[in-house]
Amino acid sequence: MPMRYSTALPLILMTLLGLAACEQARAPAPPPPVPVVTLAVATEAVPVAVEEVGRAEASNSTTLLPRVGGQILTRHFEEGQAVAAGDLLYSVDPATFEAKLRSAEAQLARTQAELKFAQDEADRYAALETKRTVSRSQAEQFTNAAMVLRQAILAQEAEVEQARLNLAYCQVHSPIPGRAGAYLANAGAFVEAYRTPLVVVNQIDPILIVFALPEARLPEVLEALKAERLEVTAKVTASGESRGGGVVHFIDNTVDPATGMIKLKARFDNPDAFFWPGQFVRVRLVLRTIPDALLVPSEAVVKCPQGTCVFLAGADAKAELRPVKTGKNLETRTLILTGLQPGDAVVVEGQNKLKPASTLKVVGR
Repeated sequence: MPMRYSTALPLILMTLLGLAACEQARAPAPPPPVPVVTLAVATEAVPVAVEEVGRAEASNSTTLLPRVGGQILTRHFEEGQAVAAGDLLYSVDPATFEAKLRSAEAQLARTQAELKFAQDEADRYAALETKRTVSRSQAEQFTNAAMVLRQAILAQEAEVEQARLNLAYCQVHSPIPGRAGAYLANAGAFVEAYRTPLVVVNQIDPILIVFALPEARLPEVLEALKAERLEVTAKVTASGESRGGGVVHFIDNTVDPATGMIKLKARFDNPDAFFWPGQFVRVRLVLRTIPDALLVPSEAVVKCPQGTCVFLAGADAKAELRPVKTGKNLETRTLILTGLQPGDAVVVEGQNKLKPASTLKVVGR
């Protein structure tokens, strides 16, 4: 090998070895910061509520029956009409009852006249008896006759009163305010006293929402009732519209052994017929309120070796994995019982790309 090549080869080898050593000494590039969205935790008052399916029910419902029998002369309302208490709904033919009243009054007047005559005779015979003109038994005969007529008058006065009542019963009035249902009897129909249904009137203002809760909730309900009234919100299933302001006013006195549920009723003012009897609703019952609760979006809570954790954005822009104890899920948020303090910056987006001590880049939503 020529001398110049034997001299250059070692130099080339030394250069290559030097370059390799430099590559090994160069530190690896750090990973780029992970973009995240954070939320500063704050306290707020949080209602603890339960939701169940319920049904609207009239607060009062009555099926009108005639108190006297006869033919219906007139119907004074339309199907579905709103009626007030005392409104006239039906008229039954009064002719028969007017005749019975006149007959009872005439019989009463006749007996009253007979009593006057008998009493005059009794007084006259009593005076004669003091003069020994008639016997005592003769005087007592007219006195007893007058007494019998007085008792007859009492009975006949009752008959007159009953006849007047029957005549008044020919006018059928609504006993409650509400809304009339379909006709069950029309003009011209013959009805039987206390047997033929005429119409159903439902009172829908106020209206009741009937629902049931598991018996395990009963202690919470009873405890809440001691502190304050229980308010209810109901959402109509068909329309999705909701209304609050309902108040629980009835708790059944027994748990249904077949279902393990207990029935409750909430009363709602319903002047605009927002709820309708028979409608299905979604009931939300607030049992109590947690005054200083900490809530985070449910997606911010992750599984960790300690159980459940959240990632925090530290002051050094590093990710901190913080163990937390969680409570109930309230719609899209989770209640944090321990592990966080107000003001902690919780990572709510991007946490699936994080590891403890990851470098963070906080961005807006």
